[in-house]
Amino acid sequence: MNTWLKISNGVVINVVKQDATPPDDELGAWVIQTHPMQGPGWFYDESGVLRRPLDQPWFLITKSAFISRFTTAEWSALVAAADGNQGVKDSFSWLDGVDKVALPSPLARQAIEAFVNSGCVARERAAELIVPARAGEEAETAIPTAGGEEP
Repeated sequence: MNTWLKISNGVVINVVKQDATPPDDELGAWVIQTHPMQGPGWFYDESGVLRRPLDQPWFLITKSAFISRFTTAEWSALVAAADGNQGVKDSFSWLDGVDKVALPSPLARQAIEAFVNSGCVARERAAELIVPARAGEEAETAIPTAGGEEP
């Protein structure tokens, strides 16, 4: 079963989930959804690219953007603490294995908690580390197809 987006005047106006492509009509045409967040309000350009509205929060950022959210002093302290603090070491291992960070994910939250518990990051800074993506921090993603490959 696929999820279909109805496009009218370059904007997604409806979403349905069904096997067959819905019929186009005077209101617009249907395209297949390529990302689980795509829905009403997203923009569709003539090249077939769907873009999210700029006011929609995005919580998937690049690893480098995540690391850049820490101050130099915090990051230096974390690197130094990784030898003796298992929580920090485990979090670095997790971060080493990713190229994107989903900020609301349990693993990201566990890493931030470990960084706070180590004393390297102040508790009040934790909330600043999980705010939605800022300009230039967003990571792209795609949903897997039935064959397991990204579209």
